[in-house]
Amino acid sequence: MAKKIFLNNTLRSPLRLARIGKGLSQKELALKIGVSRQTIHAMENGLYVPNTAVALRLARVLEKSVEFLFPYSPDFIEADIVIQDNQKISSRFVVGEVRGKKVAWPTDLLESTLGFFEANALRIPPVEKNSKQLRLLFPYSEIEKQLFLLGCDPALGLLSNRLSRYSDFRVWWFRHSSLKTLQCMKSGFAHIGGFHFPKEYSKNNVESGTEALMDTGGLIVAFSQWEEGFVVKAGNPMGIYKVDDLLRKEVRFVNRDCGSGSHVLFDILLQKAGISTNQINGYKIELPTALDVARAVAYGFADVGLASRLCSEMLALDFIPLYQMEFCLVIPKDLILQPAVEKFIDFLQSGDFKEELTLLAGYNFDSLGKIVKEVNEKREKRPRNGL
Repeated sequence: MAKKIFLNNTLRSPLRLARIGKGLSQKELALKIGVSRQTIHAMENGLYVPNTAVALRLARVLEKSVEFLFPYSPDFIEADIVIQDNQKISSRFVVGEVRGKKVAWPTDLLESTLGFFEANALRIPPVEKNSKQLRLLFPYSEIEKQLFLLGCDPALGLLSNRLSRYSDFRVWWFRHSSLKTLQCMKSGFAHIGGFHFPKEYSKNNVESGTEALMDTGGLIVAFSQWEEGFVVKAGNPMGIYKVDDLLRKEVRFVNRDCGSGSHVLFDILLQKAGISTNQINGYKIELPTALDVARAVAYGFADVGLASRLCSEMLALDFIPLYQMEFCLVIPKDLILQPAVEKFIDFLQSGDFKEELTLLAGYNFDSLGKIVKEVNEKREKRPRNGL
């Protein structure tokens, strides 16, 4: 019979020793301080560190100092956990630090399309709602070496892998739509965010990037350009060449998620053609990535979708070019000199991996690393003469 392995040796738990010294069972102690027996068990096994109020009540009942009951251990931290819409709370995370704040991204967002990833922190089953407590699986000093990169361009995967391989920093790339990326950047959940919107859009790259950096200032940096268009079955059996062809009822379209640059582009194309969204069969069917759209067409779930030329070639689909999309990065000013971010910028502008990137079908990296705009921090207007 296999032995049960505990994370900590309960016989050496100061809390357990103090409880036994008072002649109390776990249930009796729990009643005295107003928590469950399971909470006491978790604390004694090193699975949970209580909040200040509970720690003080324990110290008073057991007549011991908080420091005695809970010696400081950097193995436990509290972090702001990033939770997406309709997403269950994960138990596996990657933790980093943004502006001195610990941020935890669920590995689910990495594993949805890229297989399993090793977490660097675990969320112990919570005994209190909204628990932010995590157990680190790596040295505390390594937190500042984690860099969070957001965006939907698959080329970011090459960049993150190369930088992680040749530096002592770890770049975690999370696929996010343009709108979600900019929202996360505003909330301080990442170091660098990638996004793309059509030039014709009222909130194009410059406008959206400027708005995202309004509170901090920073840089909008060029990353890539790619061909965007319709992906269809090989040989184009449905004869789809322009937006008007989507009006045929037998044509099944699949859209990108709302907030993505591709979704915005499709809306603009429809508007130019004088077509309303309810005339498109499948307009409300949304997928999170361009590769998912291409897969839907390749597997026969749809006849056409909007994606890049690279996605079409990966799945042997035909491609009808419609637009040249530009992808940019936003980097907050107060993070530029952070070692991991500084290394990222140097690597980006050095062009060390540009040769590999140029092999990607339909891509152009001529402007890689160039500063599109330097955004100044918005300062509040102060009244003059003390008025």
